[in-house]
Amino acid sequence: MATTILRRVRWVPEVHPDEGIRSYLRRSAYENRLTSIDMLLGSAGIKADRKLLHDHLSDRELDDLSQILRLDLRTMHSILHRRSQRFPDVLEFQGCQFKECYLVPLRRRVSPASLARECYDWAIWEVHALPYCPESFELLISRCKSCGSQLFWRSSLPIELCQVCQADIREFKARSVPPRHRELATKAVELLARTKVEQQEAVLRFPPDLHHLTAIDIFELGIELGRVF
Repeated sequence: MATTILRRVRWVPEVHPDEGIRSYLRRSAYENRLTSIDMLLGSAGIKADRKLLHDHLSDRELDDLSQILRLDLRTMHSILHRRSQRFPDVLEFQGCQFKECYLVPLRRRVSPASLARECYDWAIWEVHALPYCPESFELLISRCKSCGSQLFWRSSLPIELCQVCQADIREFKARSVPPRHRELATKAVELLARTKVEQQEAVLRFPPDLHHLTAIDIFELGIELGRVF
């Protein structure tokens, strides 16, 4: 029985260290002239992009997808979300560990200005508690400002285009974090640094009463306090 794709992709886009897996799949689909990312996923037996959480992929699916994309397994691990072996509701996300409910992995959110600088989606844009881009300080948008459609990844159009009306997302205007709040906004993002050393440095930028906590403890505390107030 024939499958959608039986061979590896011809073109291998660069993997950016802060890029999300769905962004990479869309760019790969476009570069290789495929009709959607489903062609990449389906060839590895992956039926839904919910399975792009690391623990939802079988060893065979992960190996097949890495071969199709022509990426080594170490690179694949770096752009997939992985579930903590100790805590079932916790994900390892770009070097950090926090609750799965803090992610919005199925809803695309973008910063038009950052997309204009580098044409890919940052993985950190999937963190629900961060409504802004740490580079541009734009508030992330999730709908096309031209046709109003929800933005998503499954299309194989260039990643800068709306999948419905093909408007250029890079040209959209978005509101920004006020300058007086940007220092605190930066501190929040620094808590999600990739290495333990960087995370500890971020903790030390907060008041001494919080220094006994981990970076993720402080990040999650901020989320819960935001819900209260």
